[in-house]
Amino acid sequence: MFANLEFCMVNSMGAKASVRLSVNEGLVEYEIVFPDDRRRRPRSGCLGGGDSEQLLDRLVRSGVLDILRSLIDVEPDEHGDYWSISFLDMEGRQLSISGPEKGSLLMASVVDDLAEVLDDQFHVTRYIRPKRLESIEVDFAFNELPPEMIESLNAYPNCDHTELLRIERKGRSIRFRRFFPLGCCRLDTECRCEREVKAFLDQTGNVFDEEYLFEDVDDDPDSPGMTFVFEYRDGTVRRVRRSLSIVGLRDDEYLEMVDFLFGMLMRITFRRGLFDKRYILFPDRDMDDVPYFSVYSDGDVDLEDEEEGQT
Repeated sequence: MFANLEFCMVNSMGAKASVRLSVNEGLVEYEIVFPDDRRRRPRSGCLGGGDSEQLLDRLVRSGVLDILRSLIDVEPDEHGDYWSISFLDMEGRQLSISGPEKGSLLMASVVDDLAEVLDDQFHVTRYIRPKRLESIEVDFAFNELPPEMIESLNAYPNCDHTELLRIERKGRSIRFRRFFPLGCCRLDTECRCEREVKAFLDQTGNVFDEEYLFEDVDDDPDSPGMTFVFEYRDGTVRRVRRSLSIVGLRDDEYLEMVDFLFGMLMRITFRRGLFDKRYILFPDRDMDDVPYFSVYSDGDVDLEDEEEGQT
């Protein structure tokens, strides 16, 4: 646990907000200060037993406390005035660090976790933008069954080829599910990759900020239907219907998103795996210097000829 923890950062309103926590007999005492705004009085108090336990449990599970303890002996070489952390452990050892808005990956993770935990507990700190994109879900449905089979499956309305891709900040995960009825094939894969998830959601949230991007498009009803679900921190949910085609997706932002998601799934599914042909063609020491690629064979195309064409 810890004796004292103070976190200060520029919040989503452009003002600094500081939270000081201390633990006394299992209860968390707090003080919230806005250093740049004299009109806002400091807030202080003591959380009840349930709230104290919940807050401390979240800090422990996030790994923040372990990282801060480990940094006492090896203080990071990072300086700035965007955020600061002061930490005193139960043995009296102290850590005082600060940094810029964009720093190392390690400290960015610590700062993000602290900001999220404290925002959820105290709300008034407003470290995180209410419109921060928390998750994206892409649903795909396409009926590939022949007409004569459809007529005999009236009692089974969910026999379409369906796929679901969900990228979630909270779980730091990418999950892909596929149900392909013609072959009765099910696929469910999940990857936990914090950096990729955070980068994708942050960039997508910045790009998708125009109202026309949230319009439904019904110009290509013959193509498979897609539903994009955007979920934001303030609870707002926006759903957009498009079709998987140039006409249906219409806007370049959706075309680029689908293309990026394809590449990302290829990397987490096949890169450095069974179908990564770099293992066959290159020594392991050269793997990181050679871009990943995949080779496919269709119909009568000779696989060896196609590999020669790829290389």
